[in-house]
Amino acid sequence: MDGETLTIKNALPYVLNKFNVQGDYNFMAETELAALVAALLEADDAYMTAANVYDGGVYDEDAAFDALLEAANSAFPQYKMYLMRMVEDYMDYAEEYLASIDAIEWE
Repeated sequence: MDGETLTIKNALPYVLNKFNVQGDYNFMAETELAALVAALLEADDAYMTAANVYDGGVYDEDAAFDALLEAANSAFPQYKMYLMRMVEDYMDYAEEYLASIDAIEWE
């Protein structure tokens, strides 16, 4: 894997801060929210690797959403009723992060 693979994994502080500022998930312990965000980052990285995004492949938001939701449901089934929105929020924050470091190429 090339250095680009680390790009999304480095987003943890940025994305976690966005969730904390938003405040909609304050019912979760900080460590649990951090673990959920880390799991989403890992799932997103796995999706991007499989879809060859790091080497010019296309990021399919629907396929990515499905992969992220599946990973979140597997790791945090106790939050099933919140996970669809959490994944949507995560995808927005991860996109903001990637845009902030000029790692996104728009087509």
